[in-house]
Amino acid sequence: MSARFWAAEHWYQEESGRVHHSFEAVVLVFAVLMLPAVLIQDSGLHSPWGFVADGLNAIVWLAFALELWLTLRHADDRRAALRSHWHDILVFVVIFPPWAALFSALGTGWLRGWRLARLWAIAGRVFRAERLFTQRRNLPYVAALTLLLVTVTGIAVHETDPGRFPNPWRGLWFAIVTVTTVGYGDTFPTSAVGRVVAAFLMVVGIGFLGLATAAIAGHFVSQDADDKHRESTDKQDEILAELRRVRERLDQLEARP
Repeated sequence: MSARFWAAEHWYQEESGRVHHSFEAVVLVFAVLMLPAVLIQDSGLHSPWGFVADGLNAIVWLAFALELWLTLRHADDRRAALRSHWHDILVFVVIFPPWAALFSALGTGWLRGWRLARLWAIAGRVFRAERLFTQRRNLPYVAALTLLLVTVTGIAVHETDPGRFPNPWRGLWFAIVTVTTVGYGDTFPTSAVGRVVAAFLMVVGIGFLGLATAAIAGHFVSQDADDKHRESTDKQDEILAELRRVRERLDQLEARP
């Protein structure tokens, strides 16, 4: 895997300057690792969970730093690559782990703002991986992106409306109820920014739920089609084998004096 990751043939640059690679799923995995880190930090869990969260933050930042470095390394036109990958540079800067100590010293509001910006930066980077949506067997990716959307918006509601959502778990409950269109109505945001986040989840969440449903249906349809194709192929092989036996028998009869 490591040798393939460094190989130049797995990285190519478009005329627009954007560099594509074959490891978008790996990027998705590292992005999802950021979610438990944020949940641990927002929940106020003490040692050793704090060290776990810091370690996950460092691992994710190093992964995105490596991706950005390889993107520029394999780009034929690095200036065009820098222009096309401005969001990757923004993610690299925003999720820099030492920012946590700085914004914590500046105050709770600064720290909440940085955590929220970090979440949306990571989510935006993952959503740019459009190749994951166009693959035939993309159910794991759609499921992971749906989980990412629910978690990010749940934490965002907590960060923007802490009075109504005192912990991220309550925000996650609201996000799950909203994205599944169940709508219990037991809790809802009251702040202006919290309502904006909720409206975003309502509009985008329906699309993601539809994607997940279509991916599941497509998976079963594709599996059924593959099974029928295998059955048809097996029957064809049996018919051809029987025809060969008949031909051999006829040849033997014709060869008799």
